[in-house]
Amino acid sequence: MDARRRGHVPATCEEAVAGQSWVIEGFYVEEAAEEFVWPVADVILWLDLPRHVSVRRALRRSTTRVLRRTILWGTNTQSASILTPASVVRFIRRWPTYPARIGPSLAPLIGTRAVRLRSDRDVEEWLQRWRDEREAEE
Repeated sequence: MDARRRGHVPATCEEAVAGQSWVIEGFYVEEAAEEFVWPVADVILWLDLPRHVSVRRALRRSTTRVLRRTILWGTNTQSASILTPASVVRFIRRWPTYPARIGPSLAPLIGTRAVRLRSDRDVEEWLQRWRDEREAEE
């Protein structure tokens, strides 16, 4: 991420979480999550899926965004350069660093406000429990 965007991310996140309800997704742990997002989040879901699953899904999502010229934010679209062989290999090699960066920061919150989901089954089970809790509240 370039310096201009890095400075913009905290302000954007801080503005977003000032609202009544919101959902944030992304890799911006150091830039904004720990300082602005996690302290005010009711629940933090960490989708720590196996690398082969996450990489395949990320590549499919990126390919779709490139082909459809999907606007990500403002006027920004996904660049086709992300799909070059060198970029894909770099992405695959870099993937294990994400759990290593996020794990120590989220560890104290696991079991209280953070949930670590490691498989599609974990995700489905958590969603079902969440739905059941919502129905019980009504």
